[in-house]
Amino acid sequence: MKHIELKVRHFSQILQAEIEKKGVSLRELEVQTGIPKSTISRKLAFGNFSIEEADRLSVALDVKLSTLVRRAEKAGDTAANPKEK
Repeated sequence: MKHIELKVRHFSQILQAEIEKKGVSLRELEVQTGIPKSTISRKLAFGNFSIEEADRLSVALDVKLSTLVRRAEKAGDTAANPKEK
């Protein structure tokens, strides 16, 4: 199966914030998603999640993937235009 990479700037930061907000450890996410915690950690640092991985993580965090993507896009818009709200 071909892996399609999610290309949304700031997605890893938004995902990290959601992980912290929910108080979930990477070990817990590993158990729930089947994605090794070392892989999750590496991908949080470099921001190269596949659509499948991002979806599995969003399900484990009980938040829609579309919500995370929208937040990441909004963060990108704010970073590009800091005077706009």
